Amino acid sequence: MKQFISLILFLTLNVASFAQVDASLPIKENDKGMYQIGTIGNFIPVHFPEYAWLTLGEIPILCNSVDYTIGYSFSQKFGLGLGVGNMFLTREVFTETHVNLRGYFFKKNFSLFYDMNVGVGFSVDPNTEKNSLNYRDDVEFSGFARPSIGIRFPSKNKMHATLDIGCLMKVGSRVFNNGIGPSIRAGFTF
Repeated sequence: MKQFISLILFLTLNVASFAQVDASLPIKENDKGMYQIGTIGNFIPVHFPEYAWLTLGEIPILCNSVDYTIGYSFSQKFGLGLGVGNMFLTREVFTETHVNLRGYFFKKNFSLFYDMNVGVGFSVDPNTEKNSLNYRDDVEFSGFARPSIGIRFPSKNKMHATLDIGCLMKVGSRVFNNGIGPSIRAGFTF
């Protein structure tokens, strides 16, 4: 089972290292309709460890995140969705479910947009062993928020390049307890 989980994590991290995609359906002309967002991105965790020194697994390096959201746009400026995803921190995997708020500031081809994910999830340290009851002692639940603002660049077709800058705020993690970190995502919408 550990080999299977390691293989899945390895494949996901390889995909995350080669592409950052923010694939979402554009808001319809009448400003209402379903939207989907698939995101593969990176963020840099900034935290203060509980110890006086950093272990190799706690050095702030680029961490990956993968999530999928489906929602409904009530208007140009407000859409609401639900999503699931994973964040691959330096020593732990954080599986999350979130509520997504998304909106565009302009109706034009070029538009600024906001995106906010707020959710809860659990994290597992893959380096720990199971106890005598075959249960991991180290599963921990925590919350997070990731507000961001971005630009949808103009395009002559339905595909648009996007760039957003945000901040990941995470509460209750073993490795990044009350951690916060900048997030930059580049991709496209269709």
